[in-house]
Amino acid sequence: MLRRSCQLAFLLLGLIWGGCLVVLGQATLDFTFDPTAPAVGEEVCFTAIVVTGEPAWFVLFEWDYDQNGTYDATGRDVCHSFPTEGTKTVTLRGTDDRGGFHFVYHNVIVTNEQPTAEFTHEPTFPAAGSLVSFDGSPSFDADGVIVSYEWDFGNDNDPGDPPDATGLTVRRAFATAGQHPVKLTVTDDGGATGSVLHTVSVQPVSPIACFEHDPLAPTVYDDILFMGDCSNDPDGGAIVLYSWSFGDGQFGTGMRVTHQYANGGVY
Repeated sequence: MLRRSCQLAFLLLGLIWGGCLVVLGQATLDFTFDPTAPAVGEEVCFTAIVVTGEPAWFVLFEWDYDQNGTYDATGRDVCHSFPTEGTKTVTLRGTDDRGGFHFVYHNVIVTNEQPTAEFTHEPTFPAAGSLVSFDGSPSFDADGVIVSYEWDFGNDNDPGDPPDATGLTVRRAFATAGQHPVKLTVTDDGGATGSVLHTVSVQPVSPIACFEHDPLAPTVYDDILFMGDCSNDPDGGAIVLYSWSFGDGQFGTGMRVTHQYANGGVY
């Protein structure tokens, strides 16, 4: 090789030295990488290219992926994955056969696609006071993995508030009937978040009818007091109507009513 045989250190200069024509030039480097717009966690492969000069002039290729001054890998072809999104400055340092350094750097823009949050619940129409099972399994992240699931029952949490529950699956009971908003927020391994809001239709629980009567062993034409005080509504609501059917073709309304039977018998 002319550069080796003539051993001249001038740059960008042509000389005749002892019958030897020497063309001296400065070697320059570049590199390519693929894919050009990698996602978080996706492997990126880098290839060093000698733009001017001879590839044999270079004895070492070193790569710094995070601009911390420490070279993380060596070799003309290397691969690396970035754990977070953002613009990453990658530096290649080439060392030539005379100990000289040659530098080149490029910015690699690492993207992180937002995860998609979704969930199901069972039963579909739960009764007030009953446990409802929530499952965030339908959530997914196209370019990574979901690392956390946070639940907001009522959609009333402010930013920074702790979640009402965490985990892929959770259970919850709603004390009252009505439309209850439930929000799920998922976070992926790159720190991106996604949320979804659904409304759970909680059904009212039927009231429990109960009554007593006095006297306990009435006779014909006795005034019998029927008392519905022991009736209750399990989901905390108020009983607004008491309707009585006495079995002899007569009816009444109210929590407490009085009735007489004209004939003996079991009613």
